[in-house]
Amino acid sequence: MQLILLERDMVIAEDIAEIVRSVFDLPHVMIVASVDAACAALEAADSAWDAVMLHGTSEEIGNERLRGLLTGKGLPAIVTGAGERIDLPPGWTRLPIPFTTDDLTTLLQRILPHRPTA
Repeated sequence: MQLILLERDMVIAEDIAEIVRSVFDLPHVMIVASVDAACAALEAADSAWDAVMLHGTSEEIGNERLRGLLTGKGLPAIVTGAGERIDLPPGWTRLPIPFTTDDLTTLLQRILPHRPTA
């Protein structure tokens, strides 16, 4: 399982990444601090991402380039932060703040694929 995590606060990002790693037995989690970095990762020729978790402003979550890449690739997104104030495309799921580790774990297990790790 490979997840892109858009989060500017590295302390929060590492906490979330650790939860994801514990749920999915050490998957690859790429932490990015900008929409441009998330888009670049999605556009890379060898990218094999399974989902994106977005914690950002309404402008970041509503970014047309990012939305187009995710919907075009059919990737699910978990949206926190300002996501409660904007409409989300199909396949995107809100995770209201504050959320617990159990909330995040349950959501991850529900929407993301389980694949054996190498």
